Amino acid sequence: LRILWLDQNDFTGSFPISIGDYTAMRYLTASENRLSGTLPTELGLLTSLTTELHLSSNRFSGTIPTELGMLSQLRRVFLDDNDLVGTIPVELGAANLTVLMIDENNLQGSIPQAIGSLP
Repeated sequence: LRILWLDQNDFTGSFPISIGDYTAMRYLTASENRLSGTLPTELGLLTSLTTELHLSSNRFSGTIPTELGMLSQLRRVFLDDNDLVGTIPVELGAANLTVLMIDENNLQGSIPQAIGSLP
């Protein structure tokens, strides 16, 4: 599976940790659903994600997984309009992101300096 597009449905429950098994996936989007729970750290295993991780407009809670910083080929991350808390992981600065959308959450603390170094 290389592309998984699940936008604008009525999916509920947590995101399955088995998502980490799809290491060849290049594009993952499941925005505008009612998914909840924490973002699985297994997302960090999707090292072939090159285009986009789009999980906006759900009900995800908890913190942004630091493992997302391991996705060095990923260009765009959309986690906006959820219920995420905590700080922005410094590890995200190690990625080569061109878009990082994390607005409309409950994040706090300072913005890591590494974020300013993103392309």
